[in-house]
Amino acid sequence: MSDKNKTTDEERQAMRECIAEAFWYRSLPLGLTTGSLALWAVKTGRMKAKSRFGAWPIVLGFGSVGYILGKISYILSENCMNVFLSKAPESTISESIRRRREEDWNLDGQLPNRFMDILDRVSENEMSDTEHKILEDCNTIAYYRYSLPLSIGLGGSMYLAIKAKILKESRLFTAIPKLPKTLVGSAVGYLIGQYLYVNSTDCPRRFQKYDHNGRIARLLRGENEYPTVVGPDNQHEAGDDNFPQDYIIPSEDVYSDLSIEIRDSWTNSLNKMFRPV
Repeated sequence: MSDKNKTTDEERQAMRECIAEAFWYRSLPLGLTTGSLALWAVKTGRMKAKSRFGAWPIVLGFGSVGYILGKISYILSENCMNVFLSKAPESTISESIRRRREEDWNLDGQLPNRFMDILDRVSENEMSDTEHKILEDCNTIAYYRYSLPLSIGLGGSMYLAIKAKILKESRLFTAIPKLPKTLVGSAVGYLIGQYLYVNSTDCPRRFQKYDHNGRIARLLRGENEYPTVVGPDNQHEAGDDNFPQDYIIPSEDVYSDLSIEIRDSWTNSLNKMFRPV
């Protein structure tokens, strides 16, 4: 058996073990919990069961959502990554995990807070062109991969809940009674997405990796804590051959980088009001 086939078998074994652990440690407990809460809500009158099958469609629906969320949360967790490192240490997935962990540069859990503080302190006029482009990438990823899916998901869930008579229609907007709560769900999903992206530490990693000697990256490492304001001609140390002159979205990255066209078309700014707990 070749090394390539052996690595593939190891990856499959690691994935099977990860899925099995996800079932017992996340999916089953969370599915039973959400299903039980739904049954309790129907029994106490907090939710109405319109189906001829009684409360079971609602219970199964909520239980299924909890089951799926539990499985996804475990597969994306550090526990599943550790399974790959243990069972398939030579696989490409394990290499990506190790490369990502090596890029942590040993910063503590306060990295998201520190990053938002730095963005508050460094104005856009003081950022270099490279820092501007990296921040635009962060905004694009935060929107398309986090806020937009959650906004559509929660907004759609609110609409379906109103349509299924689980939630009541608006009494103020009789012309479009489903719209207010649907918009609320979409807005909450958007804000949750922004919050999750800030806590993912993806954006500060990009500054550290692709503009290592930039002002924001230096502040993230605790270097030159109160630097003097510099102009466009001396943003970086003179003679630094490692400074990237043009920032380009990397073609190979553990986070699956977006295309340049999407990045250039998005102008939303990162919501600085959102700070992680």
